[in-house]
Amino acid sequence: MRQLFALVPYMTRRPLLLWGGLACLALTAVFTSLIPKAVGGAVRVVEEAASVRGPGGAIVIEWPRLWSAIGLLLLFSTLAGLFRFGMRKMIIDVSRLAERDFRDGLFRHLLSLSPSFYDRTMTGDVVTRLSSDIDALRTVMGPGLMYLAQTVITVPLILVLMMLIDVPLSLVALAPLVIVPFLVLAFSNELHRRSREVQDQMSTLSNMVQETLAGQRVVKVFNQEAAEEAKFGEINEEYVRRGLRFARLFAGFFPLLHGVFAAGLMITVWVGGVRLMSGAIDFGDLSSVLLWIFELYWPLISLGWVMSLFQRGAASMERIREFQREVSDVADREPAPTPLPARLRGEIEFRQLTFTYPGASTPALTDITLHIPAGRTLGIVGLTGAGKSTLAALVARLYRVPPGTLFIDGVDINALPLAWLRRHIGFVAQETFLFSESIEDNIRFGRPEAPRSEVEIAAELSQLDDQIAGFPRQYETMLGERGINLSGGQRQRAAIARATLLSPPILILDDALSSVDTDTEDRILRGLRGVMRERTTLIIAHRISTVMHADEIIVLDGGRVAERGTHAQLILREGLYAQLHEKQLLEAQLEAVD
Repeated sequence: MRQLFALVPYMTRRPLLLWGGLACLALTAVFTSLIPKAVGGAVRVVEEAASVRGPGGAIVIEWPRLWSAIGLLLLFSTLAGLFRFGMRKMIIDVSRLAERDFRDGLFRHLLSLSPSFYDRTMTGDVVTRLSSDIDALRTVMGPGLMYLAQTVITVPLILVLMMLIDVPLSLVALAPLVIVPFLVLAFSNELHRRSREVQDQMSTLSNMVQETLAGQRVVKVFNQEAAEEAKFGEINEEYVRRGLRFARLFAGFFPLLHGVFAAGLMITVWVGGVRLMSGAIDFGDLSSVLLWIFELYWPLISLGWVMSLFQRGAASMERIREFQREVSDVADREPAPTPLPARLRGEIEFRQLTFTYPGASTPALTDITLHIPAGRTLGIVGLTGAGKSTLAALVARLYRVPPGTLFIDGVDINALPLAWLRRHIGFVAQETFLFSESIEDNIRFGRPEAPRSEVEIAAELSQLDDQIAGFPRQYETMLGERGINLSGGQRQRAAIARATLLSPPILILDDALSSVDTDTEDRILRGLRGVMRERTTLIIAHRISTVMHADEIIVLDGGRVAERGTHAQLILREGLYAQLHEKQLLEAQLEAVD
């Protein structure tokens, strides 16, 4: 459980709250432990009164002493209650604030990781660690710390008070409790293992739910509701099975603790009765000792619960640390050229670039040598899997670029600060992603401060303005998850508007017009031509009509540049590009006949 020490810096960020809470906890333990002492004093007054008879055999009670004992009892109970409130308030506040800070830090770290991490990590697994795993850490920092500290303070304090009354009786009462640490050690490792199994299965369950709900339209059109429900049932059943295994072990721990407590209580009553009859102690002392035994009961019973909290927290921290140990393979490692220019010109040069995705055995791109002057438009075509999107992703430095193979304005891309570089790139990804916010907020995602007038110009360039005008709330229309209430073409046009709003010197359109018809595509391209003259543009497409007006076109095949030239030059070459062009012309003619 050493990994839980990583929580200490988060808890000590608010020392006044933390130490105030621990001080209240210590005072709660003190005044709670003094309550049996006050009860014993009251019992002693009554016991003495019963042994002394007044005239006519009447019981004579020393009321001042009795009221004094009762007053102390009320005082200790009131103070214990007040300090208990302060203890809970401050320590729980510390745990909640530490939870927030820890979650913020983990989320910040996750945002810093490169796409290669998310290529191999399920979204549900990330969400589970950000939610239920961090919640498990909160219970360690809140209730776990509170009850553990209470046990650590209360048990020695009660032990001292018992010893002051009667050492032999105290030793007899506490003898069975020596077994408790051995019980804790015996159950600890297995509880940790089973807790980790439960958390891992929760991640699997979250992954399945996230994928099924995200793809619910596919599930419905293929009539797979029953199959998905059965799959969910199997995974959920395994989660329940693991949870029950953990619960059975945890439940078995408590009867053992109860047995230890019952044995200690019975021995104490028997030995205490003998010593009472012998006159070694009075009834008030015995009453105090018995009440202290009961006060020891909850801390020791809670020790089992606290142990389960710490084991679950340790398992969760172990899972979170796996993510925290991840280091982005795309980071600012080399010193940036000083001073950086105010704005990129947009010149791009590839020098014998060969790139392999992390974990892959074959290169996605091989020996790419290419020069794109600033302000020029490059069309990139090729069959599926040829490496087109990979080339675009490397320009945006989404993956680690081999040193000395890609230069922007003559500078190795690895030497340019990531944030500065990406501010100068407008990227429309192949898979369009929109957030569950208004259309306006989605368009100005990269420039939150952009005025409405510029948002409208960007929408007009992408041919989305007319359709936005038809929405009930126009630019204030809220989008569903991933923009589900827009068509595929509308989502792509919103993404184009988002990229052009940045006015970037480098614009990348990765198959950004695949979901629009050819007429809309033509209008969008005509609207963008004025914009593209002022910036370096990479247009990736399957349709030849999308790239035919580019200054230069390259054809990728198997990760290599197979052909390059203008549209007219490539048609005359009668290679792969010409074959794609001829095939698409034939398809268009057949569609026209239909």
